[in-house]
Amino acid sequence: MNNINCEHCGSLIDVEKETKCPNCGAPYKNNKQYKEYLNYKKKKIEIDLETQKLANDITRDNHENNKIKQSGSFIVFLIIFAFIAIFIFSIIEIINKQIDNIEENDNSPINLNDYFNDLNIIEGSFDKFTITDTYDIKVDKIIRYFEKGFMNNKDEYFGFHIIFNNKTDSWKVLNNITLSYINDYNYETTIPRALVSTSNLDFFATKIQTYEGYIYYQIDESIKDVTLSFENVNILIPNFRNNIK
Repeated sequence: MNNINCEHCGSLIDVEKETKCPNCGAPYKNNKQYKEYLNYKKKKIEIDLETQKLANDITRDNHENNKIKQSGSFIVFLIIFAFIAIFIFSIIEIINKQIDNIEENDNSPINLNDYFNDLNIIEGSFDKFTITDTYDIKVDKIIRYFEKGFMNNKDEYFGFHIIFNNKTDSWKVLNNITLSYINDYNYETTIPRALVSTSNLDFFATKIQTYEGYIYYQIDESIKDVTLSFENVNILIPNFRNNIK
C-alpha cells in the first residue's frame, strides 16, 4: 500500500523510502494516490490505537475480576476454616465433658447391684436357689482353704459350695462360673482355681439331677462383696466373709 505511481512518468515510487520520483525527479505531495495513502495510514494508526486501548481495557478488567475472585476465594476459605475450627472446638468440648464425667464417676464408689441393674440377667442371693428354665443353682456355704505355695508360703483360697440342678439334656460345665468384685473402683473378674469334693461337675442329664461341689478362688483381703456368675445368673454375696464356716 506504500507504493504509488508517478503522475509524470508513471514510475513506481516507494513513499516510505523516496521523497520524489526516482526516475524523473518529479515531486508527489499532491499525488492523489499519495493522499489516499496518507488517509489509509492515519486510519490504520487510529485503528491500532483503538485496538490497543480495547486490549488494555480487557487486560485491566481481567485483572480486576481476578482480584475479586481471589478476594472471594479467600473469604470463602476463611468461612470454611472458621466452621472447621468451631466444629473441632465443639468436639474437644464434648470429649472433655465426657472425660470429666468419667473422672467424676470414677471417684464415686461402685455398687455391684447398680452395676448389674441394666444387664439382662437374673439376680440371686446367698443360700437360696435361683430358678431358671434350664437349671437351678445355689451357693450355701463358704470355707477358707490354705495351700502351701512358693517358698513354703501359704496361699489362701475361698471355697464356695455350689448345688446345681440340671433340667436339660445338655452339658453344663460349672468350672465356667466366674467370680466378680469391685477393687479400687474397677470391676474385675477371676476364674476358679480348681473343682474339688466331687469327681466331676461336668454332667449330662435327661431329667433333674443334683450335683454339688466346691469351687475355689483367690480373693484380695480388701474385697468385701463378690458376685458368682453362671450363664445369665448372678448371685450377689455381700460381706462374704461373714458366711465363712
